[in-house]
Amino acid sequence: MINQKTLLPIREICKRTRLSRSAIFNFRISGQFSLAICLGRKRITWVESDIDEWIEQRVKQNRIRQALDTANK
Repeated sequence: MINQKTLLPIREICKRTRLSRSAIFNFRISGQFSLAICLGRKRITWVESDIDEWIEQRVKQNRIRQALDTANK
């Protein structure tokens, strides 16, 4: 059985992350965003599960940061 992956275009990534296209590309350039899959010269997509994981990591990082800030007050 083949493990199917859902590929998401940039507009869907913007909706899910609430980030602009330029912010996403800046995160990509700095290595802080999920790896994209090039389907052609002007067609870039991302694996849905990778984006979900990236969002979850950001949530965890924020919660840890908030807990540390609260503890240091």
